Amino acid sequence: MARPAYSQPEVREIRKRIRGSALRVFQREDYRGASLRKIAGEMGWSSAALYRYYSGKDELFAAIRAEGFESVGTLIATTRRAASSPTAAVRSVVHAYIRFALEEPGLYRLMFELDQGEVPARDEVRRARELAFEQARRLADDAIAAGIMRGDRNTVAHVFWIAVHGLIASELAGQLDLGRSLDELIDPVIVLLTGRLGALQGGKQ
Repeated sequence: MARPAYSQPEVREIRKRIRGSALRVFQREDYRGASLRKIAGEMGWSSAALYRYYSGKDELFAAIRAEGFESVGTLIATTRRAASSPTAAVRSVVHAYIRFALEEPGLYRLMFELDQGEVPARDEVRRARELAFEQARRLADDAIAAGIMRGDRNTVAHVFWIAVHGLIASELAGQLDLGRSLDELIDPVIVLLTGRLGALQGGKQ
């Protein structure tokens, strides 16, 4: 007798398990080596079983990337709304974003991995990334209105994202070994972002 079809909640849970297995394989193999066969093997499945849920590797990894950007967008929005002031919002978002990356390094790497075939161009990834970046623009709006950042919202949001991403990427790559740790650099980055350069004077050399 054929097994009854899975319910929608069951399908969502299975897809979540597949994405978790895919991330584990990605961490070991990188994108090129993370084949559907290896991901199926990670789960004790056949490749044919995996194809019932994802049409191929690009679709699977696009779903993971989109989910990652959706999480970042939600994180920025909720952290920003909970802050007591625009200055507190910038500080809280920086810390929350860094914490997200350090707690989910495999996911974070995949979100920004350069070698992903056609995955970055897929509509679901672009939509999720744009929605996340819009939350960064709204953070910039608040900071500009409060006078703690200067410039147009899009440029300020880009500078914010690039600065924090650069700090995270250096940490994840093991490159913060030249005399300053991640923890020592977070506050100086926030100071630079909020335009209070004078606050760095007199610091450690």
